[in-house]
Amino acid sequence: MLPLPAVANNVADLATLFAVADVWGLPKENCVQLLDPENLDIVIDAVSSAARDASDTLLIYYAGHGLTHPRRGDKLYLTLPGAEDDSRLHAALDYEYLRDLLLDPAVPATRKIVILDCCWSGRVLDCAMGQPDGIADAAAVEGTFVLTAVAGTRPAIAPPGARHTAFTGELLKVIADGLPGGPPLLDLYTVYRALYRSLLAQGFPTPEQRGRLTAGDIAIARNRAISASPSLTRAETAPARRADVNRHLRLLKRLGRFEAAAAVIQWEASEGNGEARIRLARNLRRSGRFEDALDIAY
Repeated sequence: MLPLPAVANNVADLATLFAVADVWGLPKENCVQLLDPENLDIVIDAVSSAARDASDTLLIYYAGHGLTHPRRGDKLYLTLPGAEDDSRLHAALDYEYLRDLLLDPAVPATRKIVILDCCWSGRVLDCAMGQPDGIADAAAVEGTFVLTAVAGTRPAIAPPGARHTAFTGELLKVIADGLPGGPPLLDLYTVYRALYRSLLAQGFPTPEQRGRLTAGDIAIARNRAISASPSLTRAETAPARRADVNRHLRLLKRLGRFEAAAAVIQWEASEGNGEARIRLARNLRRSGRFEDALDIAY
């Protein structure tokens, strides 16, 4: 496989940004960076240690090559040096390990975030859809959110000569610059929508996400644009936001992207949009999730 020089920049720049006081203020000792680890044991030990130590938020970010193999159920493998082809999948990290970690009740973190910037990364959301013990079930845990650079059938993009991959480059811009008119704290749903719009406008593959209703409210950064632009009230921005959301939903439905459309409705409902809350409650009732529908309606 081709080398990905942008990956090292992705990791270093994200770690630097998260440590900035007016972004997250994450202590540097709480951010473990692994670049080209020599073997799988190093990765597993580092991730397991971080999971044990994280008492509030556990964020796992991966950038690199993603692999699948039809004889292994098309599961997603995160490659390491020396494991860049399907003949050496035994030396790559099976995403199911991360899934099991998220499901482990012994992990003390109440907020768990996985961000995957690799080819076929959306497979962790849809390859086992509808199976209660499937990979996507990891995102059904309260307080867990999974964000992927692309859908399960798409390769990720690393523009030639660019400092970052397409997805992580936009993620860095959103966090570093903030979102004018956005909330004081950038939650995951807000970040996802900003990434979706920006990547779609540039012709890049669009990201995917999955999480419980409250997981999307997890904030990962302060909105640095708040002090740089005059704030608008919700009443002033609501009409334009609703029009934008409706256009977005129509486009997604035309493209057959029903899961993404559902995620947008879910985000709007969490923002207090009454119409979206009604639509979401109706969809939940149709799928037999009556308790969740009641939570939304009341």
